[in-house]
Amino acid sequence: MAIECHHTPQNIIPPDADACLNQYPLVLVGPGTDIPVVYRVHDTYDPDGSPRSPLFYSSAWEPGTAPYMGGRFGLQGSKGLGTCNTGMSPLAAIREELGTDLSRTEIPRSRLAGKSISRIRLKHPIVLVDARVNGPGYCADCVSDARHNGTKYALTQPWAQGIYELGAGGIISNSSLEETENVYLYGPAGVYEGDLEVEETVELIEVYREYLAQGAGLPIIAEDIKNVPVLSDDFGDALHDSLFPN
Repeated sequence: MAIECHHTPQNIIPPDADACLNQYPLVLVGPGTDIPVVYRVHDTYDPDGSPRSPLFYSSAWEPGTAPYMGGRFGLQGSKGLGTCNTGMSPLAAIREELGTDLSRTEIPRSRLAGKSISRIRLKHPIVLVDARVNGPGYCADCVSDARHNGTKYALTQPWAQGIYELGAGGIISNSSLEETENVYLYGPAGVYEGDLEVEETVELIEVYREYLAQGAGLPIIAEDIKNVPVLSDDFGDALHDSLFPN
């Protein structure tokens, strides 16, 4: 079920410019921490046929100024900033990709075709605001509320911008879809390799099938219902050795 907080109005107040980052609950991610890697689902290729980089930082834009309004914690594109949206696990990244399709019992194979999932290593320690728990001026459930999409993220984007301006390198939060957690990393808009590096990329549909075999509760692939494929040994070994930690 999606998260819906019952605060009215929702408790999300951007920080004052002179606030201290240390007043917020913080988490250190990167080398030597509990979160050295993150995961992202992305198109396998760009429209011109070249491989698409998963290290893309998307921006938020004022309504009417761009075709894409930006995501929950998108930073201001007018300032050259962006947010790289990732999951703490492959399953988290898959759930975010599916969105409302998670409520379906099955999906067509085409929903997963042409997409990959990448394991991304953080090059150095990054400080995140921990929005999985309540903090000054915000409620964790309000921040992760699934209904923000309907408001064009009018509350969460200014809050995220304020957190960035205090010096945070990003945000970690509960998924609005519950059960999993997401990591939002800040940086320059567009493809940026200064903080992250891609360790491995695998076709999404193969990872998805592996999770189905593990009973992850994802929608079944419609074309597989009558003819469940057997994963090749080479892929299975690579999968378990890399994307799926024990």
